[in-house]
Amino acid sequence: MKTRAIGIAAAFVAGLILCGCERFKLPARKPAAQPDADGAQARPPGKKFIPPKNEGMGPQLKEQLDKELKIRKQLEGEKQALEEENKKLSAEVAGLKTDLARANRDIDEANAMMLKLEKRLGDWKKNVLGYRAEIMAGLHENRQLLRRCVKALGVEMPVEVPPTSAPATQPAKATTQPAPSK
Repeated sequence: MKTRAIGIAAAFVAGLILCGCERFKLPARKPAAQPDADGAQARPPGKKFIPPKNEGMGPQLKEQLDKELKIRKQLEGEKQALEEENKKLSAEVAGLKTDLARANRDIDEANAMMLKLEKRLGDWKKNVLGYRAEIMAGLHENRQLLRRCVKALGVEMPVEVPPTSAPATQPAKATTQPAPSK
């Protein structure tokens, strides 16, 4: 029975609302306030900002604001100094890059020249050492020819004399005598 009475009462209220009775109309929903770009809640139109009533906080907030403004000014000055230093260093880096490129070119040229010189030195060594045996054989033949000429002239020669100098590829052996003891 209670449920039936509640149902009838609900139907009656719904009928009054649908018929247009102002007394039973539900209030229209207001849109929720959207936050601003800085994150603060927007105030509905027509309502003024009323500061909180913390009368003793004024001087403290002013001191804190002054302190924060000084810190900000100091940080802006540091930022400006760092930006100027960054510009100087960037210009210096650009100059050093050109110097490095020039030095790399010079090193490449010097390396190519050294490789050429090394090749020419290798060829020279090959030529000198390769023809050494031929030169020695030619000198031996010249000595033999001179020996025959001297014999033909009637001069007696001693038996063949060994060469007096060591070949260029082997170091000469130095003969050292021990120092006299005192």
